[in-house]
Amino acid sequence: MVMLTDAEGLTLTASGDSAVGDIGLLSLAGWLDGVGVSAHRVDRLGDGTLTAVSRRTGRTLTITGRSRCASAEAAIVHARELAGMLSSGVGTLSVTQAGEMLTSHVRLDGAPKVSDRWHMLRRVDWEFPLHADDPHLYGPPQSAHLIQSGTGVGMRFPMFAEADGGVMSFGTAVMQDAPLSNPGNATAYPTYVVTGDLPSGFTLAQGDGLVRYDASCTSDAPVTVDMSGSVTVCGLDRTWLCGVARWAGVQPGETVHPMFSAPQGGGWAEATIYPTWI
Repeated sequence: MVMLTDAEGLTLTASGDSAVGDIGLLSLAGWLDGVGVSAHRVDRLGDGTLTAVSRRTGRTLTITGRSRCASAEAAIVHARELAGMLSSGVGTLSVTQAGEMLTSHVRLDGAPKVSDRWHMLRRVDWEFPLHADDPHLYGPPQSAHLIQSGTGVGMRFPMFAEADGGVMSFGTAVMQDAPLSNPGNATAYPTYVVTGDLPSGFTLAQGDGLVRYDASCTSDAPVTVDMSGSVTVCGLDRTWLCGVARWAGVQPGETVHPMFSAPQGGGWAEATIYPTWI
């Protein structure tokens, strides 16, 4: 099943091509194809070339389908709706195959082709040329709630307790295990939204990655840490406030167990990861 949604919320869902009222998918070119790479090359003084780090190019897609309508009038109305799809130029393409849904952010890469010349047969043929600047395909998000390391630990001495009197204790640490997994075939980069009153900042550890944010964090202005390489507060870049910034993603097939800690105050972090394919 293929679902194309534009910025205005108009959705085209294509699955079968048999019964009246069906919107059938004829082809989806570029979805399962590999994506090329781009690299800048410079000639050496001797033989050969020097090549910069390769990066993936965008993904070119073409969706072709056929709609069967209940009447000729319905076919004309449907053709007009299709012609207005992606009027802002951008949208989201979601494809479900083998019970798994993957999503890509796309934009129009040409004029949509909508033919209603078959409207007397209650049929509309259509085609959408699309381009995804980000070639990756993303699965449904996984979320995890991270509590602050050391929660539950601290000296407790109830001096005026009844019965046998107070007993001093140092509490019991709350176990924290919030795994994040990436079953895809490309590196996925989690994001963390840290909320709380943390006057001396906080530290996030994830696999080989470590981010130490040295500025204060308040409940009114959560800090968003994107492990692809940025820290923002209310949409403003605050990456320069990190004392340590060792960015790291979650490799294909890897599961990480992130840890959240802070020297002062109290807070928590909400983690989100999108399994990633290429």
